[in-house]
Amino acid sequence: SGDPSVMFYNPAGIAFEKGTSAMAEQVLWFESVSYTAFAVNRRVEKFGAFGFGLQMLNYCSIDSLNNVGVADGSFSPKDLVVAAGWGKTLNNNWSAGAQAKYLSTKITNSATAFLADLGAQYRRGPLTAGLAIQNFGTKLKFNSESESVPTQIRLGAAYGWQKVTAYGDIGMPSDAKTWIAAGGEYKLLADEKFRVALRAGYSTRAGDARNDKTFPVSFGLGLG
Repeated sequence: SGDPSVMFYNPAGIAFEKGTSAMAEQVLWFESVSYTAFAVNRRVEKFGAFGFGLQMLNYCSIDSLNNVGVADGSFSPKDLVVAAGWGKTLNNNWSAGAQAKYLSTKITNSATAFLADLGAQYRRGPLTAGLAIQNFGTKLKFNSESESVPTQIRLGAAYGWQKVTAYGDIGMPSDAKTWIAAGGEYKLLADEKFRVALRAGYSTRAGDARNDKTFPVSFGLGLG
């Protein structure tokens, strides 16, 4: 990633921020479910770079039924993560990063947890590779029941050659099967001020999430 959203995947990528950058995203899904993300990174000389991010998944209002199936008000589940991260280059090629995260999740009652991520990244020429360990920390507690937040180890790499960039990821979550993803991007240069990127990807996680092994492929188009 070359933008502030890198902190959501690997805090070591924050280290390569050269000035100040920000991103905001709003996704509207089915049944009024929405996803919101915001991140800003800033370099501070001698100390590396710092990042702040927010992610929220809002399930909107859901009708509540009592034990005999009669309507009994509504509830509005949502998940919120607020993160503060830091990254620093160790030399021309290596960087390391860490971040602390506050997780709040609400169904009818609420629960919170404090989590941390660690990451390392290697960049040399057209190659970028990274390792991240995410979500280790305290448990979520609803009433008297405590649940661990799933941790995840991620390995990824990207290699660019002229107009083509290839990507690969391996994810090892504690609560699901290991997943593999790969993708590619081809950049078309219309002129000096306008670019088009054609993209395609493959993910075993996408098929597992939909319980659909027949279509783990995605396609995309980027304009810049």
